[in-house]
Amino acid sequence: SEVTEPLVSALAGSPDIQGIRGASHMGYSFIYVILNSTARRDRVQQLVIDRINAIRPQLPADAIVTLGPNASSMGWIYQYALVDAQGTRDLRELRLVNESQIKPALQSVPGIAEVASVGGLEKQYQIKIFPPLLARTGIPLKQLIVAVQSVFQEAGGRMIEVTNRDYQLRGVINSEDLDKLEFLIVGRTKDGTPVHLKDVGYVQVGYDQRRSTVDLDGTGEVVGGIAVMEQDRNVLAITASLQQKLQQLRATLPQGISIV
Repeated sequence: SEVTEPLVSALAGSPDIQGIRGASHMGYSFIYVILNSTARRDRVQQLVIDRINAIRPQLPADAIVTLGPNASSMGWIYQYALVDAQGTRDLRELRLVNESQIKPALQSVPGIAEVASVGGLEKQYQIKIFPPLLARTGIPLKQLIVAVQSVFQEAGGRMIEVTNRDYQLRGVINSEDLDKLEFLIVGRTKDGTPVHLKDVGYVQVGYDQRRSTVDLDGTGEVVGGIAVMEQDRNVLAITASLQQKLQQLRATLPQGISIV
């Protein structure tokens, strides 16, 4: 209700919109905008983007609002799967190969509205907190969350001069420095002793909650993708372009991985 209702209220009132329907679920929701005429789709799309940008400050800080692709329910034209013949890579690695190599290349094909990844595991860096240890320090959980979030916000510094040259200082963190995150000071005890993240928990590599699985010919789980075509496009021409792009990608994949 904190996301869906404000968005529906913001989108209501346009003469080009016939109706708005919202469906909320645990952790996500969908909003369907029904048009009076498909001829004004571009105008309504821009209106929706403007309304979303205007109301975004009123939404929760962690709310992510995206506009669906320019496609219809009949746009699902191609599906593929990644197979590791050697069995040396897990579902997280296969998902990463698809997200970093295959998906961006296929989305660059003219006429493709979206390439959706299905199956596999999405890699996450997770922080595990021990409630008894955190309670012993007297530090609220919200304070710990704010401390961790602030680390990933790039901080700008002042300009310094060295050998007649100006250097801009800034503070950043990347995935190679995540092992140092355990030394982050998340607060202090009542007597002023600093409390590090490692004193109340630890950082581990895990995976996001799964919403789909993909099976290939009953042989087990694989990672796949679904290519969705834009509206008013030629299916045969777009499919031929996809197959040509996939043929080029096969030569760049890690050894043992194939696209079927």
